[in-house]
Amino acid sequence: SERCNHCEEPYCVYVCPTGASYVKDGIVLIDHNKCAGCGACIMACPYGARYMHPAGSVDKCTFCAHKIQN
Repeated sequence: SERCNHCEEPYCVYVCPTGASYVKDGIVLIDHNKCAGCGACIMACPYGARYMHPAGSVDKCTFCAHKIQN
């Protein structure tokens, strides 16, 4: 899979040293303001779904959380 599988127990969230990765309503998200760009979550993701955004923070599929909220 190239997309985030929004794991029930996401390793990427547990390894994030800044708390930027978190789960809300079953969706794994990233707070880009907290992300230090260390890449720990990239290495922890078993699906290879995370990547380094050119702006310097990690990014991934958000399951279109902004649309689900509406």
